[in-house]
Amino acid sequence: MSAAQQTPETGLPPTIEAWVQGYRHGDRALTVQQMADDVVLTSPLTEAFVFRGRHQVGEVIAAALDLLKETEVAGVTGSGREWAVRTTARLGGRPLEEVQWLTLGDDGRVAEVRLLVRPVPAAVSLLARLGDGLHQRGVMPRRAAFASRGALPMALAMDAVERWIMPRVAPPRPPRGQLRG
Repeated sequence: MSAAQQTPETGLPPTIEAWVQGYRHGDRALTVQQMADDVVLTSPLTEAFVFRGRHQVGEVIAAALDLLKETEVAGVTGSGREWAVRTTARLGGRPLEEVQWLTLGDDGRVAEVRLLVRPVPAAVSLLARLGDGLHQRGVMPRRAAFASRGALPMALAMDAVERWIMPRVAPPRPPRGQLRG
C-alpha cells in the first residue's frame, strides 16, 4: 500500500493508524514496526544528536515514554506523506505537548520523525532527564548522558520562571463574555 492510500474507517494511512494505536495503548513494538529500517529522528532539543535506524529511534521513543505519564493522542492531521500526531502528557507533574511530524517513505512506513515539544520548561526538563535512559538503553555514551544532565539548572530556572514570574506578567484576561478587538 502506498503512503497516500488510506483506510476507509479512519481516513488515515495504515502506518499512521497503527502508530497512533501503538501510542494510545503503550505498544512500543507496534510503533517501531511502522518505521522504515533507515528511519531518522533528529533530536528536537539539540542538532548534535541524530538517531538512525529502527533500533535507535525506537529506544528514543521508549526512553521518553518511560518518563512521561498520562500520555494521550490529542489529534492527528495530514495528507499524503506528511502527518502530524499531537500528544499530551505529564513530565514530573507538569504538562507537556508534543507534535510528532511523520514523513512516510515510498514503502508507506515512517522514514523521518521530527518532534516539536512545548512548553519550554517541559522541553528542557525532558532534555535533562532523557540522557540517562538513552545511555541505559545503549543508544548514547555515558558522557552524552552527563551532558544531558547539564540542562538541569536551566530546567529548574525555566520552571521557576513559568511558575512564579509568568503568572505575574501575563496579559490581563478580558472580563467574561467580552472580547477585545
